[in-house]
Amino acid sequence: EKILIGNQPPAISNLTILRDGIPVDQIKSLNSGGQLNYTLEVTIHDFDGISSVQAKIGRLAPIGQSEVWKLMSDDGIGPDRVSNDGVFSLSFSARSSLSEGEMTLLIRATDIFLSTTAEQDQQHNVSITKSDSSESGSSWISSNSTAIILISLVSLLTMGVGSFINIVRNSELD
Repeated sequence: EKILIGNQPPAISNLTILRDGIPVDQIKSLNSGGQLNYTLEVTIHDFDGISSVQAKIGRLAPIGQSEVWKLMSDDGIGPDRVSNDGVFSLSFSARSSLSEGEMTLLIRATDIFLSTTAEQDQQHNVSITKSDSSESGSSWISSNSTAIILISLVSLLTMGVGSFINIVRNSELD
């Protein structure tokens, strides 16, 4: 007689994209060139234990690696914030060559009995937008940086002129 033991594949939930440790709703790609760094986090649940978690991030991967499955980690090193918490992480950079729109990422997990996340559960959509600024949130200082610089320069110039006048008055020139 055979005994059939059912094994549920790992479940993927809570896809989160972080920039500088802060969750963001969309990935920004700079118009002016350069790149912005992000971390992709997903929570994986499986009663048997996780063997591996991988992501295929398409155009977000380094050039030439768009079809490569990247290993995600839960070791508390690099982009992963807490070791063995069931949240797996992967860092990536958004290049300026990325176009705006929706993009599908594939994430799969395999448990210790080699049961893998079903294909229909691997797909996750993210949104990419173009931006002129790398600011994640503008502060008063960054918004007014030009005015601050101009005021500082005028203040330094005024102090320099005042010092020069004071030196000329106190000199013994006849």
